[in-house]
Amino acid sequence: MANQNKEVTNMSVISDKISTVLQLKVNTGTDENGNDVTKVQSFRDIKIDAMDSDIYAVAKVLASLKSTPLVGVLRVDTYDLIEE
Repeated sequence: MANQNKEVTNMSVISDKISTVLQLKVNTGTDENGNDVTKVQSFRDIKIDAMDSDIYAVAKVLASLKSTPLVGVLRVDTYDLIEE
């Protein structure tokens, strides 16, 4: 195996949060093997500076309007990485 030399440079990178998505994971039943089947519903345009507790509270309210049981709440944050 060839020896590969890679140059490592120290660069300063900053992150800029550009979006937040709330995802509700719900149980929609079971498959033919008896395993749980889950689906994820996404809600975009969440304020990027929203607190986790506020997002969770909204998720619980939204879940109470659904007929399928809530099994998970996810927060997905997307960042731009920018070299200084």
